[in-house]
Amino acid sequence: ENSPLPRMTTASDQPHLRSFSGRVDTGWRVSSFTSFSRHDSTHQPHSAELPDRDEPRQAGESPIAAGNEASIFTFPKGAQAGIFMHAIFEKLDFAAPSDKSIRELVVQGLERHNYKLEWEPHITGMVHNVLRAPLSSPDALFTLGALKQGGWSAELEFFFPLRFINSSLLGELFARHGFLSGGIDFTRLAEALQFKPVKGMLMGFMDMVFEEGGRYYLLDWKSNHLGNSIENYGQSAMTQAMQSNLYPLQYLLYTVAINRYLSLRIKNYHYASHFGGVIYVFLRGVSKEQGESRGFFRDLPSEGLIEALTDLLIEEGG
Repeated sequence: ENSPLPRMTTASDQPHLRSFSGRVDTGWRVSSFTSFSRHDSTHQPHSAELPDRDEPRQAGESPIAAGNEASIFTFPKGAQAGIFMHAIFEKLDFAAPSDKSIRELVVQGLERHNYKLEWEPHITGMVHNVLRAPLSSPDALFTLGALKQGGWSAELEFFFPLRFINSSLLGELFARHGFLSGGIDFTRLAEALQFKPVKGMLMGFMDMVFEEGGRYYLLDWKSNHLGNSIENYGQSAMTQAMQSNLYPLQYLLYTVAINRYLSLRIKNYHYASHFGGVIYVFLRGVSKEQGESRGFFRDLPSEGLIEALTDLLIEEGG
């Protein structure tokens, strides 16, 4: 017995596409340091979902110049280099980093990111410098290569509900505070802010948060190239790089987030006694012999500033 042929569809049977006459609130979106600090026409909203990396405006990689001797200073520049270096420290064991495990991470990273293995001793040496450079705390010196097991978190992602904010409101708050303790001119920072008004959610990725001596530190790895000598990575040069890249805005947003997080996780939490500050590590310029005088930019924003910024940014109940 033959099955009947399916009925032919006529024009009147076609689905009718209804038109949308509502209004989409384009002011509500997920924002980040990236979207606050970039206001050019090439910025896409989905880029807020990615971890912030160094030198993002550099489209390609800058190879070593002809005639220059290979070193950490002449390692290729650009966003790809930042991703490569971040990946090493994301996977590193800061409690017991052996020479073998460090070298394996470096070799794997070089191969994965298509760099020549001849860079291995220079990248490995940079990692050792970072781990062995003595850093100061209120109580004693410490090194990043001797943290307590489980005493750090890498690539810590956060979201919090964001009040209505525009560049004028944020700039006015910064202008009232003059200078950060790290030597950052808030007036210049305020003048550089130009982003569309927004509310919704603020998100970000903290490279690392670690605990040392009962205090919690916010750390960010920077692969930025400031010059071909250790002397190019002193406090003045790093402050200029921080200022020009709006990194203080980044660490202020992140400090608001980690301060809120710690206040919810630690009994009797107090910013002044529990938060140790911000550490930006300019990886190419670290020397274990010179300690934090080269390659380490540090700041401890005032509690009043963080409270004011929290009130301005975080939606009630967030």
